[in-house]
Amino acid sequence: MSVFDWIEEQEHVFDAISPLERRLAGEFSILWSYFEGKVCNRNAGMKTVQALAQEVGGSNFLDNQVVASTLAYFRRRYLDANGTTYHFDLLRFPKADAARALRILRDENASKEDALEVCMMIICRYRHNLAHGEKWAYHLRGQRQNFTHAIELLKAVIPVTRRVRRMR
Repeated sequence: MSVFDWIEEQEHVFDAISPLERRLAGEFSILWSYFEGKVCNRNAGMKTVQALAQEVGGSNFLDNQVVASTLAYFRRRYLDANGTTYHFDLLRFPKADAARALRILRDENASKEDALEVCMMIICRYRHNLAHGEKWAYHLRGQRQNFTHAIELLKAVIPVTRRVRRMR
């Protein structure tokens, strides 16, 4: 029996999410684990992903369109005319990290390094909230775009990081 079937048997939680959303949650989990193990020396906390973004964000090897697309999505999701959307609060950033993330999200002229940094910070919170049960509060509903953008950005960052580090 698959894990999804077993969880569904315990508690009917998957009626509201598509098979695609289930698949993306699994793919994100595996890709994050790969990223943390192969790129972050098994320690992909907030400080690590911030440093990594500053290390590779300005690289000519990084697909700036993936970063720009992810940043645009995050701005639409987390900012509104009144400040932040309720989605931003659900990220549950520590206070200092929230302030930095918001400063960068609001900066239309953010450097490439900072743009990548805020994206990686948000993705790090996705991982934290998924691993620590926060996303179960709404049974993983509404996560398709979050996981899709996170997966695409991680797939862009992983090989670039390896390439940049080999060149040192």
